[in-house]
Amino acid sequence: MKRVKSFIIILISTLGFSLTPVLMSQDKALSFLISKNFSNIRNELTELFGFEPDKKVFIKKLESDFLKPWVGSARCSEYECFIYVKLGRDSEKILRHELMHVYLTIWSRRNDASVPLWVHEGLAGWFERIPGKISFPVFLKPVDPISFSDYPSKESILKSFYFSCAHFFFFLDKRVHLKKNFRKLLEVVKSEKSWERAIGDLLKEDFETFHKRWFSHIKLTSFLISFGAIFGIVIGVFIIVMSLILEEEKMEKEIDT
Repeated sequence: MKRVKSFIIILISTLGFSLTPVLMSQDKALSFLISKNFSNIRNELTELFGFEPDKKVFIKKLESDFLKPWVGSARCSEYECFIYVKLGRDSEKILRHELMHVYLTIWSRRNDASVPLWVHEGLAGWFERIPGKISFPVFLKPVDPISFSDYPSKESILKSFYFSCAHFFFFLDKRVHLKKNFRKLLEVVKSEKSWERAIGDLLKEDFETFHKRWFSHIKLTSFLISFGAIFGIVIGVFIIVMSLILEEEKMEKEIDT
């Protein structure tokens, strides 16, 4: 039976069918999510990459604690891909994020070009928010994503890692219009076999210089936002305390009267 299944999968993949979703969970919310969004997201990614994978994508609802703290997951074998999505208000973003992982994985295998972790998560984090912008979390300590070869084990650092990866590509996007130059970036990566050199070529600037400027920017922004939040809390507490003092004085005067 396993051989028959493998033969069918191989046959499907060689017939040139488009990227096709297959639901593995009988869930109305998941069915609605896929029927409403999958085709549009696939078309966006196909436009970005210049090709459409001929694979089936098996999509399953992510149970609450199955992959905690992750809210989604994607992996691809030679003939098929699997995506897990946690259903909720961010389901569409998660689906966009995981499908970017699928396309990146397939592209890297087709072109014998590695995609480091910071690029995988950075591009997925950038794509999940299109169209839109990245909002800066309060009290977040930025990390340099390029220094990580694997996911951080500590949850607070993991959140910072995801955010920092995405923020880097938003910062890059402001300089080079990433959506417009995406295929050009991929072509340079194919020839250079280095994302750092390819990004530098696209910027017409030394990558390390750009990277240091971005990291200084994100650290300063983080400090200012955190300082502003603390200052706001202090002012709020001060106003509340002064209001209580004035109220107490008013009550004392009324009692004296």
